[in-house]
Amino acid sequence: MNRRLLLRIAIVAAIAIGAFEPFYFRIFFTDRTRLRAALTTLPYTKAPGLRTFLIEVEQRTPPGSRVAIAAPWMEWDRGYEYVFARSLYPLAGREVLALTRPGALDRAEYVAAWHAAPVLPGFTEIWRGRDGVLLRRTQ
Repeated sequence: MNRRLLLRIAIVAAIAIGAFEPFYFRIFFTDRTRLRAALTTLPYTKAPGLRTFLIEVEQRTPPGSRVAIAAPWMEWDRGYEYVFARSLYPLAGREVLALTRPGALDRAEYVAAWHAAPVLPGFTEIWRGRDGVLLRRTQ
């Protein structure tokens, strides 16, 4: 073999050794139940209680219903987007509406208010939890 070929093989071997991660083997021996639980709650770490609240809302609203999401702050760029985006997964099977959009409240059958308790005409409170309230349209 010539020296250039040996040098190329050595460079490729050094790159492969440097790119190796022990996690590639550890993943086969990790506690999957703990990992699954950690990865499930990870997206909700910035909003304590949100996941639990949304699961409660999911259990109290029928599939196919229209649920508007309310939060203590309603500015899209100041955190409402995060709360709204996180609500899409637990409320799958329902139409999730952003109250920042025109006409969303008019279309909503329910309003899920996380860390808020709004008084909205035409809606009545049907459930109150530790992290928020669920309102249902009465008219």
